Amino acid sequence: MDEESEVRSRQYRKSSKSTLVSKTIRSSDGDTRALAKHGKRQQLNRNFGIISAIAFSSIILTSWEAIAGTLGAGFLNGGPVSLIYGFFLSWTGTLALCLSIAEMASIAPISSAQYHFAAMLTPSGASKLLSWLSGWVTVFAWQSNIASVGSLTTVQIQALVVLNYESYVYERWHGSMLFWAVVIVSICVNVFAIKILPHLETIAGVLHVCLFFVFLVPFIYLSPHPTATAVFTDFENNSGWSNNVVSWCIGLLTVTYPFIGFEGVCHLSEEIKDAPMTVPRSMVLSFVINGVLAFAFLLGLLFGLPDIENALNSPTKSPIVAIMYQTFQSKIAATAVVGLLVLVSFCVLMGMVASTSRLTWAFARDNGLPFSRTIAYVHPRYKIPVNAILLNALIAMLIDLINIASSTAFSALISLTTVSLYASYMLPIAIMIQRRLRNDKPDFGPYTLGRYGLLVNVVAILWGTFAVIFEVFPTEMPVTAANMNYASVVFGSAVMFSVIAWFLYGRKTFQGPVNELDEGSVAFI
Repeated sequence: MDEESEVRSRQYRKSSKSTLVSKTIRSSDGDTRALAKHGKRQQLNRNFGIISAIAFSSIILTSWEAIAGTLGAGFLNGGPVSLIYGFFLSWTGTLALCLSIAEMASIAPISSAQYHFAAMLTPSGASKLLSWLSGWVTVFAWQSNIASVGSLTTVQIQALVVLNYESYVYERWHGSMLFWAVVIVSICVNVFAIKILPHLETIAGVLHVCLFFVFLVPFIYLSPHPTATAVFTDFENNSGWSNNVVSWCIGLLTVTYPFIGFEGVCHLSEEIKDAPMTVPRSMVLSFVINGVLAFAFLLGLLFGLPDIENALNSPTKSPIVAIMYQTFQSKIAATAVVGLLVLVSFCVLMGMVASTSRLTWAFARDNGLPFSRTIAYVHPRYKIPVNAILLNALIAMLIDLINIASSTAFSALISLTTVSLYASYMLPIAIMIQRRLRNDKPDFGPYTLGRYGLLVNVVAILWGTFAVIFEVFPTEMPVTAANMNYASVVFGSAVMFSVIAWFLYGRKTFQGPVNELDEGSVAFI
């Protein structure tokens, strides 16, 4: 490693040893100082406060809506038992992941998030490589997240068409066309209406809470109720797996997916006021709020579920649409309620496009991607990374083509997103554990786990490892080309591509997070 690279590694390995010169900052703005501490200029407008940040983070999660849209895997593998007890396991384990990343976000409130954390915490010898891998995995994970949320939206739209038009013939490629349409609309909002996005997310956050009651009340008052024994002890294995333990673990997909993406607000850190405290607070608060809503929704659903088998075998291919139709006995009512759910999912997608584009822009800003200068371009009028938005939309559209090849493509997209994001979380957390064990702790921000940090980090790694193993299993047996879970193949290919890219050019051009503030320079805001 040359002398310049060694200086960069030392700078980001421990923020308290930053080589920043005091005259670099002329503004008294605390957020500008926090960015400059990590060698970055303020380039984006800070439009988000604490309320809009919590709303944005809540909408990125939308945990109860995600449960409503992913019931199939849980009903096939374990039924109510898998969903109820798996929920607590998933929520506790993912909370440990969330707290661990929130602590790092307070140290470095920067859009690059995971890969910056990896570079900041890693010893100099492996800093560049681990930062590179973390960056590629994180960017790909969020591109997959766009694909999964877009697919969740279009699955419900297609299901409503099937419900209302009996002559309609369900085709998987129709879903891909719908997906491309909603992504294009999301691009337009992110490019031409970015100033109103925080307000849209706040409105969607209110709708997120109100719609919860719109779904829950009919379950309580209109549906026949099974006994508590049936809800808390009924094990259903409709997947074809002969091993019930494996089936139960695979069923965790329904209650694992709703809690991923909790760090989405991190990728907007450079657009949030008082980011060192607002970002981790909004992450944890939105996670807790979503957890409470999701569990209440799950209980209401299971106590008001008319017929699991009918929901699984419905021609709509969407259990929640079938359940709402059984509950209301009215196509109009079911369509209206699920239509509102589609609206929330669409708002999630718009926020997802915004968050992913900032992450991609940040990685390109540090020369982590091919054609980095082009991808990192910030439009002088709109002050947004337009090219990063377009790139992510294109990649998500390509990922969604899995939908045409596989009858279980939706489950595969959910698995792919979960595995990719978990991998992006676990890498910097594993490095943090090593630092804590060596008593070489970084200079923590205002939000810290204190003496419980090591325990929380270890729980996060144990849960993440367990979840990733079963996320790549097929949801149905016997396995065929049509129902294969392609998550492991696609994720493995993405990691392999990043490794090849590293040896071809990354090891020569990538130096980790770039210091944009040369010694003696002045950052003007």
